[in-house]
Amino acid sequence: MSVQERNITSEKSYRRAEDDELYQSRAKNKIEIAETLKLAGAISLLSKAEIAKMGFSEHLLAAIVTARKIALRTDAYSRHLSHMSKIMRSDGLEPIQMAYDKITNKHNQATIELKKLEMVRDELVAGGDTAITALLETYPNADRQKLRQWIRQVNKELKAEKPLKAAKPSKEIFKHLREIAGI
Repeated sequence: MSVQERNITSEKSYRRAEDDELYQSRAKNKIEIAETLKLAGAISLLSKAEIAKMGFSEHLLAAIVTARKIALRTDAYSRHLSHMSKIMRSDGLEPIQMAYDKITNKHNQATIELKKLEMVRDELVAGGDTAITALLETYPNADRQKLRQWIRQVNKELKAEKPLKAAKPSKEIFKHLREIAGI
């Protein structure tokens, strides 16, 4: 085989590799590996309670426990993170990433839920019985009688121009909404 034939053969194999649907460049592989290492490092720094909520495999949990014993920023730690990322890729990276995102974004989600409940409370105070009926469709375990009582108290205090006294029943409405929403 001549030199030209070898060059043509290597070009054909190179072209076939790029045309293949499963082909991925080395640069893209390196980026994914770096992201996985970063995720492994972030997971190893989470608290035990947060890790327990994520539902990892036993093999990955053992690797996390071992990573906590190794001093940060050492060669042994970086090798162990490589080992953890290999385990994570074999277990499936997407569910692990989703679980991590859910744990780290928990505060933002809770804030959004509380803001929604505040809006519901304001709608209840403004809407009266129709708003209570709509709320009972969403949350059937809500206490209609208490809600009506608190809404009447808030409206009474607001008409009397005593906003400080209206704050207590308004807080009670919000507290009840948190209970029925499970927040």
